[in-house]
Amino acid sequence: MSEDVKDLLERAVGWYEPADRGPEGPRRRAERHRGRQRVTAAVVAFALFAAAGAFTWGAFRHTRAGTSPGQQSSQPTVAATIRVDGWPIDFTTAGASLWVIRGDDGALLRIDAHTDQPVGNPILCSMGAVATGADVLWAYGNNSNACLPEPTDGYRLWRIDPASGQVVGEIPVFSNPLFYMPKLAVGEGAVWVATWTERGTGDNFPGAPGFLWRIDPAGNRVTGHVRLGLDAGGLAVGEGAVWVTNASDRRPGTLFRIDPRTMRIVARITVGQGSSDVTVGFGSIWVANSDDGTVMRIDPKTNRVVATIPVEGGVSSLTAGEGAVWTSAWDSGTVARIDPSANRVTARLQLARPRLGLGPLEVGFGSVWVGSTDGKTIWRIDPHPTTGPAPSTRLSASP
Repeated sequence: MSEDVKDLLERAVGWYEPADRGPEGPRRRAERHRGRQRVTAAVVAFALFAAAGAFTWGAFRHTRAGTSPGQQSSQPTVAATIRVDGWPIDFTTAGASLWVIRGDDGALLRIDAHTDQPVGNPILCSMGAVATGADVLWAYGNNSNACLPEPTDGYRLWRIDPASGQVVGEIPVFSNPLFYMPKLAVGEGAVWVATWTERGTGDNFPGAPGFLWRIDPAGNRVTGHVRLGLDAGGLAVGEGAVWVTNASDRRPGTLFRIDPRTMRIVARITVGQGSSDVTVGFGSIWVANSDDGTVMRIDPKTNRVVATIPVEGGVSSLTAGEGAVWTSAWDSGTVARIDPSANRVTARLQLARPRLGLGPLEVGFGSVWVGSTDGKTIWRIDPHPTTGPAPSTRLSASP
């Protein structure tokens, strides 16, 4: 109990003194005692009512501001800094781990989400993309560095048990070594692989620069593909469709909507320049325009852009979860949080020096995970920090 409330009680009880009408007998003492009890009870009730009213009014004011406690009103903070031996190029969450592809050799690494420490040895090598779906971890690559006893030829989709970390299956997808820029997504009853060749490097393929592959996870086989006449971009699945962006510069990009059943392109939506990534969340499709420094929100019911959100510091990757859309920026080294209810940036967090490169982004285990493509670092961000001391930063050893 606070000193103010104690003082209020003492003054109130002291105030209730019956008038002095002669010597005090047992009846007089009983009357005085009952009076003190009534006043004390009244003051306590009033104090509780006032405290409850203050709490309710505070919550009311918080709600009226359009935020909820611990979410959009708080500034995200770094909960852990994890060092890896090689820059992370892609990662996902599965089981109780964060699965990371190391850029130096494409090794698939495992980080325990409880301790933020690497676990075991690399599972596969020369992987280019990783994703999770239906309690299965999927990785795409050719394993040419032979982490497994038997090296393989051509690009394959690898099925991994996230609990044991064991490879439990592999599906041949594509044999052409020029298409080494992959994206991976799971949804609509299939696993999806988008592969591109890198233009301007001498590796140009004479036909289409990219392909989208549909793999049946039950039958472990490729069931369809479509040529993508666009440069490497982003891939996402949701809202009844497959979404692929064209990251071509010097002109507006395109978001392709593909029917997952027929494998036909059913809509082409003009977006911004350098449409480098795409994600699905909050009933919308979100596209990162790296050259414009904006995020576009598309309504999948109409295939129309309904909001264009400028992001200070730029944007290269994005993901959705924990009540927000999150972006990372290669140029500025910042992470931004977008409130989907207001279509605006509500927080920014500086993680790296400009040009050090922030790349992959993922939401899982109540955290936002961000990788530095040059700094060999993964940051774990608490999106809803509580009040109190700042969380400690834990450094982990390299695998």
